[in-house]
Formats: sequence, C-alpha cells, structure tokens
Amino acid sequence: MIGSDDAVERWLSATMTSSNPEPVPAYSRTPAGPNATPKDVGHDASLPGYTFPTRFKVGGVFTDGLLVNIEQIKGHLALLDAFSNLKTQVEGLELESSYMSKDPERRWAWFVGLAVERFDVWARSLKHKDALQPLEDIIPPLDVLMVWHSYMLNPRWYTEDGQRMLACKPLVDLGQTLGKELHRLPSLLDSPPTEIRMNAFYARVGLPFDPIQSSSVSDTKTISCPRCRAKVVVPYMKSDGTGYLQTRFRVSCTTDSCPAITKETLCARKLAENLSRSGSAPNSNLPGTFFTESKAADQKAGKQLISDITDRYDVGTTIDEVPGCNEELCLRILSGAHFSLAEIRGQFKKNKLIGRIMSAHSTPMIYSVDLGGAVLRQGSFVAKMTHLGWTKPGFFDAPKDEIVLQHAIARYHAFLDLMASSPASFFVPTLDIDLVWHTHQLMNAKYEADCKQYIGRFVDHLESTNIRMTVEQARFGTPYTHCGCPPPGDTIGQRLSRFLSSSSHQLTSNVPPSQLSPPATRQDSLAATHASEHNAIIFTSRNRKSFDAANIKHEGHAKKMEKRVKRAEKEKSENEEKAEHAMSKEEREKRQRERRENDTYYCGYGAAFLMPVPHYYGAGGHAGGCVSTNHGIVDHGVVDVGEDAAVVPVDREEGVTMVVVVAAVAADGQERS
Repeated sequence: MIGSDDAVERWLSATMTSSNPEPVPAYSRTPAGPNATPKDVGHDASLPGYTFPTRFKVGGVFTDGLLVNIEQIKGHLALLDAFSNLKTQVEGLELESSYMSKDPERRWAWFVGLAVERFDVWARSLKHKDALQPLEDIIPPLDVLMVWHSYMLNPRWYTEDGQRMLACKPLVDLGQTLGKELHRLPSLLDSPPTEIRMNAFYARVGLPFDPIQSSSVSDTKTISCPRCRAKVVVPYMKSDGTGYLQTRFRVSCTTDSCPAITKETLCARKLAENLSRSGSAPNSNLPGTFFTESKAADQKAGKQLISDITDRYDVGTTIDEVPGCNEELCLRILSGAHFSLAEIRGQFKKNKLIGRIMSAHSTPMIYSVDLGGAVLRQGSFVAKMTHLGWTKPGFFDAPKDEIVLQHAIARYHAFLDLMASSPASFFVPTLDIDLVWHTHQLMNAKYEADCKQYIGRFVDHLESTNIRMTVEQARFGTPYTHCGCPPPGDTIGQRLSRFLSSSSHQLTSNVPPSQLSPPATRQDSLAATHASEHNAIIFTSRNRKSFDAANIKHEGHAKKMEKRVKRAEKEKSENEEKAEHAMSKEEREKRQRERRENDTYYCGYGAAFLMPVPHYYGAGGHAGGCVSTNHGIVDHGVVDVGEDAAVVPVDREEGVTMVVVVAAVAADGQERS
C-alpha cells in the first residue's frame, strides 16, 4: 500500500509485540485422524461440524448479536439476482427506433436513465406515513428498487440527504422498513405484485408499474429553465443525440433571452440555489458539510463559502420564489458565472471541502449522488456475484453451503475490527466481505449506529483503499487472503468438500481453527478471497519526488511478479510436456480430465473458491459504488488493466487518484472479466 505505510507499520509493529495473536471464535470439528490422507478421507467426505458464534469482538467489545445474518444476505442475493435478470431482459428487447442503439450496454444505460426518472418522481411523492405500510404494498417496482439500492450503497450521502433535505426523509424512513425485512425479499420478489402496490405506484408516478411496459410509453420529461423557470417539455431521446438522456442534451427555452438549457446549466442552477439559502435549517448547509466526522467545523467552512459568495454579489433584498432560496442572489450567481458550473467553482476560495461539495452537484436532481452512474457501476458487482453463481435461487440452502456465508460474516466482522483497531489506515474488502458490507448498508440506521458503537466513526463505502494482508495475519493469526481456482462440484458446499478430500496435506495443526479460517486439511485452505499482494489501488503522492519513488516501487514489484508467474508457467508447461510425451493417448486424455477437476494452480498460495476483487469508488463528481470499468484480470500480482480502466480523482485539492483493477473467478472455476 502506498500513502499510509508509516501508519500501518507503526500499528503492525505494536500489534506484533504481543506474544500471541488476538483469539477469534473457534469452529468445532470432527477430526479425521492425525495421519489422514486424501485417499483415506475420500472424495465424498463431509465438511467438519461448525459451531457458529452469535457475536464477535469488534473494536474491543463484543457485538450484541450478529451485525448481519445469513437470511439478510440471502435476501440481498435474491435482489441482485432480480437485477441481473432485469438487465438480461432489457438487453434482449426488440426496439424499433432510429435513435436507439443496438448495443446492449447502451440500451441498458437508456433503461437505467428511465429508471432514475421513475425513482425520482416516486421518492419525492412519499409521505412519512408510508413507512407504516406493509412492505408488500409499498415496495416500488424492480427498476425503481434497483436505483434505490444503489443510492443506499453510498451510505454517507444517503444518510446526509435524509437528514439535510425534508424531501428525502420519507424515503430514508421507508428504507428502515425495507432494511428490517430483507429476509422477506426472496418471497416478495417471487410473488406477483399486489393490486394495492401497483395502483399506489401508478397514482404516484402516472406510469405503469411494469418497468418494461413503462419504458415503451416514457418519451418526455418536463424541466424548468434555470433562468426564467419556464416549463419546457424535452424528449428523452432524439435522433441527433440531444435528448435529455443523451450526452449532448441541449434545448432552447421558450424565452429567447435565456441561455440554452444543458445538463451543466441545470447543475449550475442547483449549486446556485444551495449557495443562496440562509438561516439555520438543515438544507441551508451545503451538501457534503452536514454529515461528516468534523461536522461543526465543516458546516462552518461551508457557511463561509456561502458568505463569500453573498458578499461578492451584495444582494440586499430577498425574493423567495424558491422556498428557502434567495432567487435574486441565485440569478446573480448564475449570470456572473455565465451559467457555468466550473465558473461558479472558480469563485470559491481554496477549501478542502470543495471537491466533495462539487461532486454533489454532478446531477440536476436533488440527490447528492449521480444515481444513473451509481446503478451502472453497481452492475459490475451484480455481474460478479451472478457469474460466481451466488445469486442462484437455492444456492446456499444446504447447511454445508451456508458455511460459506458464515465464513463471510465472520470475515466481515474481522474487517470491521481492523478498521476499528487501525483508524489511520485504509482497507479494501474482498468480494465475500463486500457482499456482507453491502447488506449491512441496506439497513441504514442500524449501519450508522453499529459503526459509531463498534468502530467509533461512520465508515463510508468510499473510504476503502487497500489492505495489508499481514495486518489480519498479525491480529487474528490467520491469513486475510489466498488465491487459486475452485474445485468442481454442483454446489459450493460440494466444491469445498471436494477440496477438503483432495488436499495432499495432513489434518494436523497446532493452532485452533477459527471462523476466519475454516478447518480443513491445511489451516489456510478456505480463506475465501484476497485483495492480492500487488498494489491493486495506487495512491499518488503530494509531490513529484515521492510520486516517482512510489511509481518505481510499484513497477518493480509488478515486473517481479510477472517474471515469477511466467517462470512458473514455463516450468509447468515443460514438466507436462515431458510427462505426456511418454503417455498413451488414453492416458493423456485421462490426465487432462483430472487436471481440469483437481488443478489447484501453480502460484503456491493454496486453493480457495474465490478470487480477489479490489474495488473502485468514485468521487469528485462521480457517485460512489462498487467496481466499474472494462476491467482486466488480477492474477497473483500480474495486472492487465484493460483499455477502459478508470483513473478517478478522489479529491483534486489533495491530489489523490486511484487506479482501478478488478477480477474474480466464477463458480465453474473460470476467470471472468
């Protein structure tokens, strides 16, 4: 990890001075004997027995039960499966239109844009009493639920919007109801919507409940001119690419003296309104300053930015045409900046909060997150879970399959404990941990309370960067990550059983097995996932000298790992050629079948059933979310980034950037990109 090595080293040094690692809850297991071998155990061996704990130690104290349970994770997986199926359905639509792209991804982006529009109308129509309705009667259609889901996975923005803006509070209140009933999602999603549910949505939005049917009749949107506030009806799509959902959106106001309406002028209007509010109401604070770790100081800094703008334009009267907004000041700000978002930013004095404030104005909607971008980025995580097979109905129904989720829950609690024990460091979750983390975030109020109680601070999903594998090794006495390909099998439990029975290591250990390292023929065999030993996410330094030094270090490490893998590949290939040369055709075919079934890979780290997934978190104008880009494969230190890998500025004021690379191995053992 580059950027916080000193802090990690200090913490790690202090941790390793203790004579023994901090103990973690142990599994019970049925021993197979000290001299057991794969042949003795057999391929049909069952997994060891588990006594899963009901609480974990996080931040020095034991939790009041599990922070996330298996049924909640299953409900979340059912939701991801429904999202995946919806995308497949949309990409296969037969649409006859001169402006509609035949490219499936672009068609999906169009559909997501419509879903965001439906979500916006639905969310702003909610009342506080709606949170008291039965979930089966109030939960929105799947496309709207998908947008809401991505919004919630930006937990700091979602929480702040609900506290800062009255229009968002009923949505967050209803989210508490959803979070408490995640376990019901599989049955709710599998059942036809009730008449009450469909009629209520139509009454609120004026569009059909079915998202596919709605997409066929959703053609236009009504917007307000940033200058004169006249209503203008604009089409979502146009053949010349200037529709509202298209990148070159542009339309003229009915008033000739008004400037052309674009996404930038609409976003500039949003910022100007926020700068034109005064008083002590929550929405008088700029977004990005209201719900932070240094809340009082940040709110004061935000108020100073507003004061600087007010003094600049010297407005003496208040005309409240927009509730809580000084319309005269708003128009002066817009005119002085030529209706340009960038020019308004240029009028700010230097402040560390500017990047975050500006990112909340990347969309004209009231929300501080670009919801369309968040859904598209979250789609990569959905695809990975789908390719791994985890979203399949019934995939974790068998008790031996549920052990995988128990393992993920245990690792998530350990992940939280690492963040609590090392507040100056940064960590990135592996894919199984991230699934549990996402599930926790869907219970927004509980997530906030749990973070403050056990970690001592609110943990945003954007805070993750990288993890030192030695940190967990030192604290818990078990590795954080291991790589390898999954053994074969129809279910994940069968694959784990197959691995246990085919390992060449003896069933011996001097260290009691724990929930972080399920018992097996070797202590590290089932560590599930890893964040890779290379710098999957790189942080640039504040000055050129330290940046060059960090670059040299990273490039040298990457070259070393590349040579290592190539050498291993060459040696493996040569050995196989020599062995197969002396075989008959039948023997060669038999060997190839066995290799496909039992190959535990060549890198020396041991086998597991999941590959690492370092994560991308957008900021500085991009909504947060998980993994995006047309990624490359992370293979034990060798990085193929791919032509669309994103380099995203997190905070231009501090000069920090991150490079994104993601990877996974599917349930059938094949690498997925």
